[in-house]
Amino acid sequence: MNMTLIEGRVKSCQAVTQNAVRIELEGSQTVIRLTLSEPWVLEDGDLVAVSGLQDPESDVFLGYGYVNQSKNIKASMRSNGMPFILFGGVLTVITLCILAFIFSGDGYIHLSDFILAIPPFLVLLFSTFFIKVGVKAKRKEKAVRRMLNEVQLMKK
Repeated sequence: MNMTLIEGRVKSCQAVTQNAVRIELEGSQTVIRLTLSEPWVLEDGDLVAVSGLQDPESDVFLGYGYVNQSKNIKASMRSNGMPFILFGGVLTVITLCILAFIFSGDGYIHLSDFILAIPPFLVLLFSTFFIKVGVKAKRKEKAVRRMLNEVQLMKK
């Protein structure tokens, strides 16, 4: 996942919600949709750096964090990755316990044991999906914060 940084002076900003704003920068044709976990603070003429990804299906840049250099404000979108990771982890532990119970026995693995193990293996795949979604969200959040921290350090 390659985060991109767009810097410039705000030509116009239009509120979408309290935590989302549509931004146009001077000298750029790119429209930025910035979504945050907290209310945004922007005015026309502010110097900003926005971290995010280009939407492959449209000409919109999806911003996940910004630094308003004119007002010295930094904000980003917090991911909901941790609940996914925790749910997937708990589901994995429970499933592995069930599989251990199924295969613990008289030392022989019977065909019925394999048949009984099919649903837990499917649950194991499902829990792996949850963990992957959570890790991906946390990585995106970390990449945005790292990029915004670098912008703040360069401007000092």
